[in-house]
Amino acid sequence: MKPRRSRFARFLYGMFYAVVVLAVIHAGVTLWTGRRLEAKLNELREAGEPVAMADLAGPDIPAEENGATYLKQAAEMMKKVPGNEEKQKAYHAAISRDAEEHAKTDWSQLGSVLGQYDGVVRLLEKAMDCKHCRLPVDWKSNDISAISESYFPSFADMREFARLLSARSALAAHNGDTTEALRRAAKVLRLSECLRDEPTLIAQLVRYAIIAIGTRQMESAAASGPVTMEAAKAAWDAAGAIDLSSSMTTAMKGERTFIFSAYPLIRRSPKSAFALVGTGENPKRSGLLAKAEDRLFGYLISPLAYVDQMYYIDLSGRQVKATEGSVREVLRHSEEADSMIERIPRYAIFTRMLAPVVSRAIANQIKAQANIEGCKGLAAVHAYRTARGSYPATLAEACSLLGREAPLDPYTGKALLYRRTAGGFVLYSVGENLVDDGGKPSRSKSSDKKDGDLVWSSTPQMEG
Repeated sequence: MKPRRSRFARFLYGMFYAVVVLAVIHAGVTLWTGRRLEAKLNELREAGEPVAMADLAGPDIPAEENGATYLKQAAEMMKKVPGNEEKQKAYHAAISRDAEEHAKTDWSQLGSVLGQYDGVVRLLEKAMDCKHCRLPVDWKSNDISAISESYFPSFADMREFARLLSARSALAAHNGDTTEALRRAAKVLRLSECLRDEPTLIAQLVRYAIIAIGTRQMESAAASGPVTMEAAKAAWDAAGAIDLSSSMTTAMKGERTFIFSAYPLIRRSPKSAFALVGTGENPKRSGLLAKAEDRLFGYLISPLAYVDQMYYIDLSGRQVKATEGSVREVLRHSEEADSMIERIPRYAIFTRMLAPVVSRAIANQIKAQANIEGCKGLAAVHAYRTARGSYPATLAEACSLLGREAPLDPYTGKALLYRRTAGGFVLYSVGENLVDDGGKPSRSKSSDKKDGDLVWSSTPQMEG
C-alpha cells in the first residue's frame, strides 16, 4: 500500500506545484497585459480623449435652456393622453408605407386625434428652439447599468415624437395645404438636432432614423400639391441646417468610452457583462458559491479581457478616423477597419461582436446625409413644376430657379442624379455601392445590402 500512497502523494504534490506555477504565470501575464492597457488608456487621456463615463458629462446647462427638459415633459404628457396607444396606432397608419396599413387611416377623425397632442407638439417646439439639448444622465456616477436604464428609454420617445410630427404633416397634405405639410415635415428634421450633441452611437442612429422619417414625409408632402418658391426655400433651408459633420466622431469616442466602462464589469462579473450587451440573460445569482464562480471565471479571463480591450482601442481608433474626411475617404477607412476585424483573434469576443455595429453606423450616417440632400432636391424640383408647369430637364435647372446650387450626392461628391420620366421624375443617389443603377431602388430592406440606389420620386411608392 505504501508505494501506491507514495505515488498518489507525488501526483498530488505535482498537481499542487503545477497549479502554483500556472497561477504565477497567470498573475504575471495579467500584470503585464494590465500595464500595457493602462499605457494605451494614458495615451488617450493625454490626447484629451474621453476614457471614463464622467468625461462624457459636458458642461452644465440650465434646465430652462436645455431642450431635454421639454422633451421629458412632452414624453410624460404624451403618456397621459387618454387611450394613447390606440391613438398612436391611428396616426401611425397615416404615415405608413404599407399600402394596406395606410388604407386604414380614418382621415375624418385624424384631426381630432392629433389635436389631443397639441400640448406635446408645443413642448417639442420649445425643445427644438433651445440652442442646447443634452439628455439628463448622471454620467459622473460611472455606473454603466444605471446610466443605461435612464438613457435608452428616451430614444423610443424621440422616434414616437417624429411619427407624431410626421402624421401632422400627412394630415395637412391630405387637406391640400402643401405649404403647411412641408413646414411640418421640416420640423421632423429639426427634431433630429435635439440629439446632435449626444455622445453615444445609439443616439446618432436614432437621429438618422428620425431624418429618414422626415425625408419620407418631405417626399410625400412635396408631391401632394403645388409648392411655392417660398415653401421650397424654407424646406431647403431647414434641411441645410442639419449638421452631421462632427456628431458621429463625438459619438464614436463616447461609444468607445461606454465600452471601456463595460470591460471592468467583464473582469468582475462576466455573466452580467454579457447580459448588459444583450448576448445573454441577466442571471439572478444567489448564494456565495454562484458569486464565487463568476468572480473566479472573471479573474481567469482577465488577461484575455485586457488584450480584448487593447484590440478594441486600436480598431476603434481606425473607426474614429473613418468618420473624418470626404465620404470616399470615410468608406475607404471603414473598409480598412472592416478588414482588420477579420484579423482579430476569436478570443477578443467583445471587439469582434461590437465592431461591425460601428461600421454600419458610419454607413447610416452617410445615408442620412444623402437623405438631407434629397430633401433639398425634392423641394427644388416640385417648386419648378409649380412655377413652370412641367418638371425640369435637369436638377441644376430647378435649383437655379431657387438661386441655389444643385445638392451633392455625398457618395460621389457630385450633384444628385435626376431624370424626367413619362409621369414625373426620379431623383437619386448612387448609394453605398457607388454604382449608378439607373435609379433602381435597393431590392432588399436589409441594411447590410449595398445593391441599388437611394431613390426619391414624384410619386412615393407604397409597399405591399
